[in-house]
Amino acid sequence: MKPRCLVQTIVLLVGVELGAAAPAVEAKSYRAERFDVHLAVGRDGSVLVTETTVFLFDGGPFRRVFREIPTAGTDGIVEVMASIDGRALSRGDGPDQVEVSGDGAGGAAGRRVRIRWRLPEMSDTAVETQVRYRVLGVSVPRADADHLRWTVLPREHDYQIASCVVTVTWPEDVRPLGSLALGGVRDARPVVVPAAVPGRVEARDIRKDGHFAVQLRFPSGSITAGTPAWLVREQEQRAAVVAYALASAALAAGIIGLFALLRMRAPGPPRVAVAHAVTAPPGSRPPALAGALRNNGSWGAPQLALATLVDLAQQGHVEIEEVSAGSRWSAPTFEVVRRSRPAPAHEHERSVLDRVFEGQAAPNARVPLARAGKALMRHLGEFGRSVREELRRERLVDDDRVALRRLLTRVAVAGVIVGAIAFVPVGLLLPRTGPAPTLIPGAIVLASLVGLAIGRSVTPLSDRGVLEAARWRGFDTSLRAAAKAGAGGTTTPAQLTEWVGYATALGAGAVLARCLKDRGAPLPAWLRSVSADGGALLHVMTTSHLAGGAGGASAAGGGAAGGGSSGAH
Repeated sequence: MKPRCLVQTIVLLVGVELGAAAPAVEAKSYRAERFDVHLAVGRDGSVLVTETTVFLFDGGPFRRVFREIPTAGTDGIVEVMASIDGRALSRGDGPDQVEVSGDGAGGAAGRRVRIRWRLPEMSDTAVETQVRYRVLGVSVPRADADHLRWTVLPREHDYQIASCVVTVTWPEDVRPLGSLALGGVRDARPVVVPAAVPGRVEARDIRKDGHFAVQLRFPSGSITAGTPAWLVREQEQRAAVVAYALASAALAAGIIGLFALLRMRAPGPPRVAVAHAVTAPPGSRPPALAGALRNNGSWGAPQLALATLVDLAQQGHVEIEEVSAGSRWSAPTFEVVRRSRPAPAHEHERSVLDRVFEGQAAPNARVPLARAGKALMRHLGEFGRSVREELRRERLVDDDRVALRRLLTRVAVAGVIVGAIAFVPVGLLLPRTGPAPTLIPGAIVLASLVGLAIGRSVTPLSDRGVLEAARWRGFDTSLRAAAKAGAGGTTTPAQLTEWVGYATALGAGAVLARCLKDRGAPLPAWLRSVSADGGALLHVMTTSHLAGGAGGASAAGGGAAGGGSSGAH
């Protein structure tokens, strides 16, 4: 049997309630003059614990003393009795009474036992609190002996303890296998008193958070009445982990296999290497269509809408005008001005004009660029559908691949939702079953995320679209290289200015605009600026509500547990 030590946490806290009518709060503090613990080991695997603590209160008033004992690693805590200054207290929530909650055995036991002494007002005095309780299922039977381990001080406490004496007794006809031992020592210097009867440990000047544990071994079966129920549950839960892990692995493999089988329904696109020597736009397609191809069908990306607006400006349908230069603390503001031109040739271009100038068809109509960006963001779905339809008409989109991609994505999202919801009922069973059942919904979520990745790997483009997309990726690479080369490159500022729309659609708008600003290139004819720094184009690319994509894409077990906390307030 794997060694397992007793989990025993002692949390000793002192709380204070100040009178509402008190005109001022007095400074106060406390410390423990003594923290003594007596352990009486029984034959049935239980331990009767008696703790006596003497607190010295400086200032005040103090009205409450309380402590908590977690029941983890036990079969429960029973027979709780508390006293103060030698007087036994009755249970209740009135003065000179004690409140006890969480005590009980088996299923009646709470997660922790909470004991609260109700005191009369106390200031600048000493008070002795005592609590006695029996902890069930403490000793652990192992192959060689019955083991007992007990953490006798809180792991966290914000007060010092002047002295601590721990004594241990056991049945007269039982002889321990070896002497009393110590473990888990921190910020304390406990010493086992040799040949002491009963067994004795002494420690002095224990600092804040100081603690230690005592441990003993007894002949097998001498202080146990069988394996504690909590240990049986833990062993069952440990065994269940293996079964649940195997079931979860099989479930995840089955779900991923299903996604893989569905993925095989669509023939793979041709393998095309990116041509890095494409130094000019490989076609005359509008920037939005080029960007959608380059990004494998992301036709609803915000930078495509901004690229379309820039392309409309280059065609003369609109102008962008800076109306205020801004300041150190604010960005400049721009307006989009409509010019008198025939309707654009492409549906997605007409959609952008309609949304930017909604209700304003007259020439010279003006709309703040920020408001235009918000309008386009609200209708990105409509814009993306028009881009997709235009690509479909050009036979650059494969409807079968689109349908398969959509199916895989929907099934994967449904799986993530189902798995996440399943965590709720499984979580309610954790106190009884342990964490093993959570592996099942975890496997569903993980496999669904893998399925989502498989679905996204299905290109919506036709074979022809894949071939053209490779050329646009090559141009994207060359364009970024030219922008980063700056004045040392072979591409002229005039060429880069002409390609602003494509750069925006390909995600390099901010990079190109910064390059043009650094090279002192004149602004495009469609952009009017009142600023003297020539950075208006960069501001358009980085401050628009649609600039997130345009600019963003350019950046590339064996120890004793317990202890708990302890303090005063």
